[in-house]
Amino acid sequence: MSGSAKNVELVCGIDGSPHAAIAIDLACRLSKGLGLGLCLIAVNRLRSAGGYPDLRDWSEVEARAILRGAEDQARRSGAAPRLMLAEGRDVAKALLTAAEEVGARHIVVGTGDPKGLGRLLMGSVATAVAEQAHVSVTIARGP
Repeated sequence: MSGSAKNVELVCGIDGSPHAAIAIDLACRLSKGLGLGLCLIAVNRLRSAGGYPDLRDWSEVEARAILRGAEDQARRSGAAPRLMLAEGRDVAKALLTAAEEVGARHIVVGTGDPKGLGRLLMGSVATAVAEQAHVSVTIARGP
């Protein structure tokens, strides 16, 4: 981003999941109500490949499709979102770094609210974002 002033944005973390779709709908309503620009950020998780270049969860084509689908959904709600693709081994940290880069004032993330052992093993991006963010966070819960 060039220039010294950051854009004031509402950021929504997306990953192409049904839970992200719920978060996009909520983020569109919040951005309109708060008068903030909307930035949809997809984080392509990097995984170690044991001495080889990192592996990405999505190919470039898949990442673009996720961003296009989210953009289409937001536009149907009347929003004109900015799109951003970030990468990182820690999805929450990468999302928070990207949110800071765009001057986020609020972050929306979706969650499927995993229970029990699944949550302990997988962790929760939504929980990590809420715990580590320096701005307000809204967690959109799926059905």
